[in-house]
Amino acid sequence: KHILQKYIISRTKSGDPFDCRVRLEKNGRGKWSVAIYLVRIGSNQKVVSNVAQGGSVTTLTAFLEGNFPEEKERLREAIRRIAKTLPYKIEELFDVNFSALGLDIGIDQEANLYLFEVENGPGTEFGEGQIASAKTEYYNYISKKLS
Repeated sequence: KHILQKYIISRTKSGDPFDCRVRLEKNGRGKWSVAIYLVRIGSNQKVVSNVAQGGSVTTLTAFLEGNFPEEKERLREAIRRIAKTLPYKIEELFDVNFSALGLDIGIDQEANLYLFEVENGPGTEFGEGQIASAKTEYYNYISKKLS
């Protein structure tokens, strides 16, 4: 089976590809919480925003202010709402209890949001402190439940 996805032009004002990464972790109450919001920006010659191939990373707030100033509040709230609700829907759909998820979200030139990917077990190359803190809280929560 294959899944096809419409090509979304998700580029900065200067033409670089980007995506918004929302890193989610379960917290000390067993609920989903955002460990970090960031934006990965690729170089202009690339199709995707691959930081390992010369891209960069910035905060969601700074990125939205610089690239979508008129829509920044609406976009920030929409991304926050996705982060708050989608993880629970994914667990329900797949009947699996995840402990970490990475949501990759694109924004087109008309400021529409698109979910590119949901990753189970996303990397920890950014926000290590926040991720470690959330994981510790969640593991303590699980440990208490098992005791």
